[in-house]
Amino acid sequence: MKKFNTLISMIMVFGAGIFVESLYVAYRDFINHPKVYEINSAPWYYYSAIPNAVAFVAFMILCLLIKLAIHKRAGRIILGVLAAIVGVLWMAITLYTSTPHSYTIIGGADGPTSIFLAGKYGAGTIITAVVGGLVLAISGILLIVKKGNKSDSKVD
Repeated sequence: MKKFNTLISMIMVFGAGIFVESLYVAYRDFINHPKVYEINSAPWYYYSAIPNAVAFVAFMILCLLIKLAIHKRAGRIILGVLAAIVGVLWMAITLYTSTPHSYTIIGGADGPTSIFLAGKYGAGTIITAVVGGLVLAISGILLIVKKGNKSDSKVD
């Protein structure tokens, strides 16, 4: 139980590092490519920093709930299923919504049609979502699979 608690604490620290790294990448991208962000109707942090901050807070709350419930078997199963679902949804939603900013179709009667895509996919956001989602999903599976102690069945 102590090893699992240590593992969750390490996951929380690595999650904080990934969050800080994603903020740094987003800011450096804004500094290096300001013209890309001029076409958007919102500030640069709206597209990467705020969604990552919300996901980070949810990730930390879930990790704390997991740490609180690791000594009860029913709590582990419920939180394991919840963590796995949230992890998979986090990855799926981020990958689904990471689309180019604009597109143009140029067609002509005398030649082939061309399709131009413009924008960025936001690699920092995708990496954060995939790593965070995998950590949540694996933690959830570990919570579900872990066998409880004999003290789990006792009522205090």
